[in-house]
Amino acid sequence: MKKKLAVLLSGIMASFVLSGCGNAPAKDSTLTLYNDLIQKVISGEEMFSDEGMGYTFDEAEDPGYALYDIDKDGADELFITARMGDEGHTYVVYDIKGGVVTREMALNGYLPESGYWTYFFDYFIEGYSYIRGQGFVRQWELDYPWVDGIDTTIINYEGQDPRTISDDELKTLLKGHVTEPAELNWNPIKKDTNILQTK
Repeated sequence: MKKKLAVLLSGIMASFVLSGCGNAPAKDSTLTLYNDLIQKVISGEEMFSDEGMGYTFDEAEDPGYALYDIDKDGADELFITARMGDEGHTYVVYDIKGGVVTREMALNGYLPESGYWTYFFDYFIEGYSYIRGQGFVRQWELDYPWVDGIDTTIINYEGQDPRTISDDELKTLLKGHVTEPAELNWNPIKKDTNILQTK
């Protein structure tokens, strides 16, 4: 009995070790793909996006990248910005789908309490959830009164009719709005950046 138990336990331990080893190449592969994208940014083949404008690496004021696991599944998403030091900067998020780096969204805000990611411009704010396997899925849009034909702030939740939102409800919805999560750490993108060497 003891011998069978020892064999069983050693088999379980071996599977843990092998599964742990199996995760390392996947992470290395993800970083390699992200690093390839950053090299395209540096060469000018891939542009930064910032509120509807595009920037090459040479035009970017303070380019940077961050690796951050949005859905806590053990796989980082890649964030890239042209203006790392600006408090209200826009950034683009990339993830891996089917072994390919995929551009998800340009964003410029985050709501820590609800976990919504936001993109805002002069007259609207959109709120997104990040859903594993799907990416960013829009949950609502706010339209402000200076849009033609609108004299109140309107909220449009996906699948519902648009309606006026009260000031109190608006404050609750946008409470704690920041540019990105506090634990997301930016790194500069320079001519010699190689995230495989720095991560």
